[in-house]
Amino acid sequence: MNIHPLIIHFPIALLTVYAICELIWSRRLAISPSWIKLKGFLVIVGTLAATAAYITGDWAQDALRQQSPDPATFAPLHNLIEVHSQFATFSLIVFWFLAVAYIIKLLRIAAPHAAATLAAGEGWKTYAFRFVARFQRVVIDTPFVYLFAIGGLLLIMVTGALGGSLVYGPDVDPFVTFVYKWLIK
Repeated sequence: MNIHPLIIHFPIALLTVYAICELIWSRRLAISPSWIKLKGFLVIVGTLAATAAYITGDWAQDALRQQSPDPATFAPLHNLIEVHSQFATFSLIVFWFLAVAYIIKLLRIAAPHAAATLAAGEGWKTYAFRFVARFQRVVIDTPFVYLFAIGGLLLIMVTGALGGSLVYGPDVDPFVTFVYKWLIK
């Protein structure tokens, strides 16, 4: 049974809402702990769900190969499936960067005294903490976060269009047709 179609819509929704929330900016929202927690929740849960969807997509690909043992039957779909899988991989990488950065930020918000103690110490733990804190600041406390959010959203859109062309054909809507012609033909 192919459960990929049942799972994939949840991470798409969560990560799309996350990207939109990330692109909404106001001074009041930028410093609001609730807003930071909401964005963190959306990207962390969305990325975990996207990882599950990615795994089930691999299962669906394997099942399709087993149903079509003749390589000539499977060949026309092979390129489309591979490009879809590559874009799904790129999407996951972008959102995992964001999810890890938000995990770090949320931990620093939850335990500010522990973070301050680690930052002030000496030794490998302090250097590791400083590296992790710098990673978090560069990814989500600079304008890079907008590039990650927009890039991730675009990657999701292309991945979804390629998935739609797998299920419904390349002429299902104008965007799917454009993406299909741009990347496949």
